[in-house]
Amino acid sequence: MNFDKADTGLTIATAGSIVTGLGLTSANDAPERDPATFVLSGSVDGVNFTEIASGDVPAFGARFERQEVSFANDTAYNTYKLIFPTVVNPDAANSMQIAEVELLGVAAEVVGPPSLSYVINGDGTATVTFEGTLQQAASVNGPWVDVDAASPLTIPLDQDAAFVRAKK
Repeated sequence: MNFDKADTGLTIATAGSIVTGLGLTSANDAPERDPATFVLSGSVDGVNFTEIASGDVPAFGARFERQEVSFANDTAYNTYKLIFPTVVNPDAANSMQIAEVELLGVAAEVVGPPSLSYVINGDGTATVTFEGTLQQAASVNGPWVDVDAASPLTIPLDQDAAFVRAKK
């Protein structure tokens, strides 16, 4: 139960999954407190969220009744934020309540962006540490060319400037 009744919800951390539905079970009393709408968002870093789905929660016909909502999604996330913006009867409700929330879908590996870092050394070189393949370009818009090197890579600072990125 959440006594804020509007825009209430929860954050769920997983090992990684592609969620394509929600299983929602109504609580024990007060149907006016049932959520009426939902917004589900996903994140790979737990900070920046992308909306996956939103819509109406199917009406519950009884207490402890389960309803399912399905939607299209093919992106894996490891953190989900589920918000219930509205309840069935906001004039009569003093809160929002739901007995159970289940994320429906399949387990999946979440692939985040590759890491890239550098250190300016005191000897006129820089050391670049990266995951995946290092690429460089003369312009930030490319064209990008693979650098045939392993991480970490030490480069002299007296050469022409270049943009670099890591690619998985």
